Amino acid sequence: MTANETGPGLDPQMKVTIVDAATITGRSRATIKRRRDKGRFPNSEQVGSLGTWLIPISDLVAAGLLAPDQVATALDLVEQAREATQIDALREALATTRVENGALAEKLDRADREIAWLRGQVERLTVVATTRRAA
Repeated sequence: MTANETGPGLDPQMKVTIVDAATITGRSRATIKRRRDKGRFPNSEQVGSLGTWLIPISDLVAAGLLAPDQVATALDLVEQAREATQIDALREALATTRVENGALAEKLDRADREIAWLRGQVERLTVVATTRRAA
């Protein structure tokens, strides 16, 4: 595959994860893994401590899972999917933070009530001590 087949400025050797490959080809992750295991993506490689597989876009085109004229659109899909994943993670983090914030607000309210009660006790004891000294 040449650079012209993938569109201007796009690297035909750009690599995507199995999840991204499934997203852009419309196939399941299991299908992508099966084809990888059968050697359909000869330039794929396993990287990182978690063993993430990366598949070149050119291998997806060569395997017939992606038409050359779909590469630019496919890369946009990958970007959109990654952004959606990030947005979902941020929403989940926000929801967790809201729950934690509510719990902290309750603790603060309890602490404020306890402080008010203790101040009342100190005032009462001060009055008692003052009365005893006067007597």
